[in-house]
Amino acid sequence: MAYEIPGQMITLPASTLCAASTGTADQYRFVGIDSSGRATHPSTGAIAIGVLQNQPRALDDMATVMINGISKVKVNAASTVAVPDLVGVSTDGELIALVAGDAAVGQIVAGASGGSGRIVSVAINVTGGSTEALRQ
Repeated sequence: MAYEIPGQMITLPASTLCAASTGTADQYRFVGIDSSGRATHPSTGAIAIGVLQNQPRALDDMATVMINGISKVKVNAASTVAVPDLVGVSTDGELIALVAGDAAVGQIVAGASGGSGRIVSVAINVTGGSTEALRQ
């Protein structure tokens, strides 16, 4: 069972990619910041700023983003991960197994992959370090 230990939170306006009007459920996915300062989906392997904690409903609704602490995070169905793996992010903000050269956005502290929609607990580390930097 996934759990949370909230750390710092920030609020940002949501981009259309993170708004529920698009039909997606982005809560508990990693987000980045676009050039307009809005919370948005990061690119696969990119740096994220944190994990979306709420579900904005429309463009510019406030997105609450946990930037440190332990958060629930949705795992990409195609990824196999478990405690204590370092993890990266997919294009839709879901957690994926870290690939060499990708930014490590956190480490799994509870839970494992196992089917679509799986939620795990992740210690957020959005410093943008690569796999190699974090393992040293």
